[in-house]
Amino acid sequence: MLALATLASAVVWITARRVAALRRARRACARLGPGTGRLVVLDQPAIEAFAVPAGRKDHGRIAVSTGTLRTLNADERRVLLAHETAHLRHRHYRYHNAPP
Repeated sequence: MLALATLASAVVWITARRVAALRRARRACARLGPGTGRLVVLDQPAIEAFAVPAGRKDHGRIAVSTGTLRTLNADERRVLLAHETAHLRHRHYRYHNAPP
């Protein structure tokens, strides 16, 4: 019973962290405003790309670092954007548990 209670507590804690991170990401994207477009380029050398879902009326945003863009050629960039767009279209954020 103790192990089950510990596991349940861990699941609740991890879920709460993930929901909070998703809310922070959504708020950050909402602050950008509708005129910024769907692609957000992060000025950082780390290789990073992710999709951030938005509210019901918005389709979300795709964030890609400058480090990622520098390492990819034009075809690879198109594949990356298609990949991240698919995450948004199919609502993968509902199923994937990795922290943003």
